[in-house]
Amino acid sequence: KEVSENQPPPPWEDTSEQPDPNEIAHMSDIRERLKKEEYSAAVQLVEAFLKKYPESDNLKFVRKYRKEAEEKLNSKVWRKFHNLESRAQVLRQENKFVEAIRMISAGLENPELAPYQSKLTVLKNELILSGKVYYKTQIAKGEALIDEGNFPGARTHFGRLHREISGGDEFRLLLQAIELHLKSLTSR
Repeated sequence: KEVSENQPPPPWEDTSEQPDPNEIAHMSDIRERLKKEEYSAAVQLVEAFLKKYPESDNLKFVRKYRKEAEEKLNSKVWRKFHNLESRAQVLRQENKFVEAIRMISAGLENPELAPYQSKLTVLKNELILSGKVYYKTQIAKGEALIDEGNFPGARTHFGRLHREISGGDEFRLLLQAIELHLKSLTSR
């Protein structure tokens, strides 16, 4: 067939495949997990990506992300941080805030854990805030015992609280309130 000079050329068609926006979003999620140091989650996302997009042009990058996450997961320092973080969360659930804060404070002083300083600082601050809420509630319960005239119960309650938070500088004012209550209960 001969093309006449008066006819416009056929429209250009892009025959290359357009990248799947879900694939790009999936890769972005993997990178985000790596940035947040959520390495286990990153590895899980990589595995899901490899199953969902086995023919992707981005496999090289995704495999690199998996290698990075696995190296971090297997690093001694990351395991040390993760164990510290996990133990602190258990202590938080058990309302052992002073012990958890001491442990995190020791982690903050450990030069090996320097890459995790900001995460440890945030965790310590969260523990302090949670501890203050918890101990204020416990003080209110002790005061309710006093109001009911249950002085032996109040003494026991405040004595237990005193033992729990002694030595925790973060709760110094609350400790002073507990000591005042204990002092007022000695004559009752």
